[in-house]
Amino acid sequence: MKQRSIIIRALFLMSALCILLASGCTTKASKEPLVYKVGETGPAGGIVFYDKGERTDGWRYLEAAPARTEVFAAWPEALVPIDTETKVGSGRSNTELLVKADSTGSETAATACDTLAIKTYSDWFLPSKDELSLLFTNLARTGKDSFLKEGYAYWSSSSFDAERAWAQGFSNGVQGRVEKSELLVVRAIRAF
Repeated sequence: MKQRSIIIRALFLMSALCILLASGCTTKASKEPLVYKVGETGPAGGIVFYDKGERTDGWRYLEAAPARTEVFAAWPEALVPIDTETKVGSGRSNTELLVKADSTGSETAATACDTLAIKTYSDWFLPSKDELSLLFTNLARTGKDSFLKEGYAYWSSSSFDAERAWAQGFSNGVQGRVEKSELLVVRAIRAF
């Protein structure tokens, strides 16, 4: 009788697991959907703006921090040209380089992102030039997220030379090289 009860419980649990997996819903432990769509709220409370289609290099999605976190900041102008990249997936390493190289102690575009914490997430970074373009194209242009300072230019973590870095206007989407001493808007992102 006891063995039969154990078998019935095991079958019930296996059936429940099969139903859960087939439905595509979330488990209470993870509370994260299996798949995110651009425009949906991400796990940190921001908006998902990019899905590369599969998980590689430890991430699949890019999430923008909530609009309320936007700040004005300058690049650390004392920095010599840093070997930053422009491609999607390079914002995190660019930000790490910028924070490590800056000895001024002032809040810069990179440190504003690096020190941001929302909920339990503190893995934010300044987007690269191409990540910033995706942020504009997939959220600002489509109206899927608000940008408090939409008429301004936003910094990327991609340096151009000793005096300038890449930025993007969020009124027209144009990217250009801007003097690092300028105060531009900073919107942090994270990869997950």
